[in-house]
Amino acid sequence: MDEKQFWNIVEMCNKNEKIYNKLYNTLSQLNNNEIVGFHNIFIKNLSISYKFPVLEACFVIKSYVSDDLFRDFRIWLICQGRKNFFNAIQDPDLISNWPLKREAIDNFNPDDIAGITEEVFLANGGNIDDFDKLVNVVDEPAMNFQWPDSKDAFYEKYPNLVAKFWNQALINEFHPIKSKKSDEEE
Repeated sequence: MDEKQFWNIVEMCNKNEKIYNKLYNTLSQLNNNEIVGFHNIFIKNLSISYKFPVLEACFVIKSYVSDDLFRDFRIWLICQGRKNFFNAIQDPDLISNWPLKREAIDNFNPDDIAGITEEVFLANGGNIDDFDKLVNVVDEPAMNFQWPDSKDAFYEKYPNLVAKFWNQALINEFHPIKSKKSDEEE
């Protein structure tokens, strides 16, 4: 499996509302080496997207962050196709140009996608020990960051994302941050 094949499969499947079913059926037609190849490219792209600007975009869109949520967000980005994925990594503010609403992101189930290769590998007669031996383990790179301290600071970096997705009520509920104005009032 090469990058082109990987992205062709992702893009063919992401046009379908039932991406899990389409992806499962597509991967089921591959041999186990190809399935592992798909998995390894998937994991590599998860690592490529492990960048602080992508984490900031996740926060703006989802109104909070956690390790699991960030992983889920990056899976969602991969499922948006090659062009969108790499554009979002280069400039996360471009996500705001996509014709989507927050509900589409909220309703995406990344757990199905994350484990699908192992599931198909086993259904094709492979065993878990063989799968574990064949898959690449990719460590997440170190991430240097300085968290923005206000909506204005996020807006300076991601004006379109903030305009489209910022939800102060949820931020206050899940992951409060002080604004510069409230700092001055104290």
